[in-house]
Amino acid sequence: HNWTTTGLIDTVGIMVYGGLSSLQYVKNYANATHQWEGFPITVDVPTQAVLGGMAGSDAGEALNMAKQINKQNLGGYMVWFASFFDKTRNVPAFTYGHGAGDASTQKSSSWEAAIKLMNQ
Repeated sequence: HNWTTTGLIDTVGIMVYGGLSSLQYVKNYANATHQWEGFPITVDVPTQAVLGGMAGSDAGEALNMAKQINKQNLGGYMVWFASFFDKTRNVPAFTYGHGAGDASTQKSSSWEAAIKLMNQ
């Protein structure tokens, strides 16, 4: 970390389950002290300490999210959710919500491409 912390938190994760929608809330944390009077967040969070969030079923947006993470100098992004897959039985080993929104139900190289982009 290259920023000064109050020691209360390390990162802020913003989860919205629709594509890149979580990114519209970054300003609420990164520029909190420049919001309206009475805004409940009273300290600016460094962008490197902000994580965007997206649904696991949004694999088609994974690369776009990675591009925005880099462009906005954010700390990364989180995905809700991806289940473990049992190769021996060719079925999910554990799922949440019967697989709706699960990244592991889709065959996609998007996640790999997104990780590679963010690690450049």
